[in-house]
Amino acid sequence: LRSGGSLLDLSAGATLSIGGPVLSLDSTQAPQFSSRTITLGENVLNLDGVTVNGHSAGGPLGGTGLIDVNQGNSGTSTLNVTSGLVDIHTNATLNLTTRGVRNLGGTINAFETFGVDGTLTMGPNALVDVGSGGQMVIFGNLLTVTGTGSLTSNGGALLFLSGEGSVVLAGGDLFNLSGTVSIAGTPLATIMNGGSMALGGAALRLTNTTLNLGTQPVLFMQDGNLIKTVSGPLFQLTNSTLTADTLITSNNQSELSIFITKGPFLEATGSTLTLRTLSDEQGLLDNFTVSLAANEPLIRLTNSTLTTTRAANDGINFGGSAPNNILQTGVALIATNSTFTQSDAAFLDLESFTFLDPNPQVQLNESSLRLGTGDAFRVLPGFSAVAGALLSTSDSTITAGNLLHAVPNATLAY
Repeated sequence: LRSGGSLLDLSAGATLSIGGPVLSLDSTQAPQFSSRTITLGENVLNLDGVTVNGHSAGGPLGGTGLIDVNQGNSGTSTLNVTSGLVDIHTNATLNLTTRGVRNLGGTINAFETFGVDGTLTMGPNALVDVGSGGQMVIFGNLLTVTGTGSLTSNGGALLFLSGEGSVVLAGGDLFNLSGTVSIAGTPLATIMNGGSMALGGAALRLTNTTLNLGTQPVLFMQDGNLIKTVSGPLFQLTNSTLTADTLITSNNQSELSIFITKGPFLEATGSTLTLRTLSDEQGLLDNFTVSLAANEPLIRLTNSTLTTTRAANDGINFGGSAPNNILQTGVALIATNSTFTQSDAAFLDLESFTFLDPNPQVQLNESSLRLGTGDAFRVLPGFSAVAGALLSTSDSTITAGNLLHAVPNATLAY
C-alpha cells in the first residue's frame, strides 16, 4: 500500500476511542488494518482539534500498541512514513493506556514517532517499545515536545528497547523536550537484553522546561549498547531545570553494556541540574568511552549550576581502569559563570590515563568548584600522564580537601 497523505487525518472537534491498533502490520493478525508493507507520504495519525483515547482490550498492562508493526509467520512487516508516525497539533489530545508504538521484529522508517504540539498523556506502558529484533530508523527526533506541547507519563517510559531490537537516529535527538513535561516513576529510556541504539543527536535536549525524574535515571542500561555517531553533546540543557538520580545508570548484572559517545557528555546553558551522581556504571564489564576534539570538554557549564549529592570516594573518570592505560583526548570541564558542587568527593580521578590535550583539564572562568572535603584531582594506582596543566582559573574559587592527592603506588607524569 502506498499513500501520498496521512492514513488517518482527524479534525473538527471530534472525540474518538480506539480499542485496538489503528495500524497493525502482522501477517498473523487481522485487526482494523492489516498489511505487510505500507508507505505513507505523511502521518499514520494526524490529530487536529480532536481527542483520541487509545486503549487495549488486553488491559492497561498488556495488549498491543496504537501502531503495531510485528514479524509475522511469513516475513518481516515494514512501515515507511515520510513524516512522523503521529502528529498532535496544539488543539488536540491523545490519551494512551496502551503502548504508542510497538515494533516486535518489524521495520519502521520514519521522520519521528511522535510530534507533540498539543497534549499527550501516557499510562504505565512505554510510548515506544522495540524488541524481538525489531528495527527502527528515525531521520528526525524520536520524540519532540514543542513549547506549546504537554507530555504526562503515569509510569510508562518514553522508550523501552530490548530483545536485540535496534533504534537508529540518523541526525536527530532521542528526546527533544520543551513545553510542559511530567514523568513519574520511570527512566526516560531503558536499553536492555541486547538492545542497541545509535544516536546522531542528543539523548536528551531540554529547552525552556523543567523535568523532575526524582530517583530515576535519565537512561537505564543493562546489556545494551549506546553509540553516539556524530559529535555534539549527549545531554544538552538550555534555560532548563533537571532533577534525576543520574544521567546514565547501568546495573550490576554480569552483562556488558557499551557506551561510546562523541562530543561533550553534558552541556548546560542557563540551567540547573541536581543529580545523585553524573553516571553510575555498576557492571564490572561495562565499557564507557568518550571521544573529544581538542579543548572539547566532557562537561561544559555556562551560566549554570550542577549539583551532585552522593558523598563517595569516586570522582569523574573518563572510563579507564588500571592496568589498562587509556589515551584520552579533550578536557574534563570548562565552566563560565557557573557553580559545580559535589558532596565530599574527588572531582577528577586519574587512573592509568594519558591525557593528550595540551589545554588545562579543568578551566574555571568566574566560576566555583565546591567539593567539600573531596580532592580536586586524585591520582590512583598506576601510571598517568598529562600533556598540559590540570587547572586554569580566572576570578574563580575552589573549595576542596586537597588540590592534588596521590594515593600509594600512583604515578603522575607531566
